[in-house]
Amino acid sequence: MSRGADGAESVAAVRRFADRAALVTGGASGIGRGVAERLAAEGALVATLDQVRHDPVGSEGRAVALTADVTVESQVAEAVTRVVDTWGRLDVVVNAAGVGAGVVPLTELDLDVWRTVMSVNVDGAMLVSKHAGRALAAGGVVVNIASVNAEQPAKGMAPYCVSKAALAMLTRVSALDLAPRDVRVVAVAPGLVDTPMTRPGVTGVPETLRSMLESVPLGRIGRPQDVAALVCFLASEEASFITGTTVSADGGMGLRGYPDRPGVPPPTAC
Repeated sequence: MSRGADGAESVAAVRRFADRAALVTGGASGIGRGVAERLAAEGALVATLDQVRHDPVGSEGRAVALTADVTVESQVAEAVTRVVDTWGRLDVVVNAAGVGAGVVPLTELDLDVWRTVMSVNVDGAMLVSKHAGRALAAGGVVVNIASVNAEQPAKGMAPYCVSKAALAMLTRVSALDLAPRDVRVVAVAPGLVDTPMTRPGVTGVPETLRSMLESVPLGRIGRPQDVAALVCFLASEEASFITGTTVSADGGMGLRGYPDRPGVPPPTAC
């Protein structure tokens, strides 16, 4: 890769996914959008899927934007079929769709909130992996977006932490189930990343952000592009012997305890 005048890496000359087809859930914004943009920049045909209408990533004929709910199996199956019908193949799937529930003590947690988080973060990833697993070409890859909270508990964040821990285990089991199809399954565990999900209660609140950054050894907030770079490496041929594991992109946050933070309104999407 080359570097521009601002020190940022350019992916223009890197085409690890030339003419390979990718499906990215949660692709309207946040980490999902960052991953979709990176895949497109590296030559992929990119289908983004989200529950809200959004613009495709890339030029006509090389990108499609799908509107679907990952918790509804018929919609997931239709989306996977659409990608295969459009490009004749499916090579990379990224499960980035996710929601949180703010900070709520367990004794005050509403069951419907718990079920919503589990449904999107766990059921959604399972359904996409189920149907994509049948369609992925040999050498295909599923990348799940977990979290530092898959291993690091956070006070008042039971639904999110438990759902991400479940997603990490789903990654391991899926890797075993899909290996005979020559399909790899890996997960990425982001730390503190600036997205629409974190902005209302963390990255957009200066006092909270300062407190959270004390738990990040590298001393800065992450960007969707930081996560996207790792996702694309793991989905590439360079990582062809890596499966069933979760790799962190957290600035070292997992090395320290997760800080407490005050209750905030529940966000809607990552």
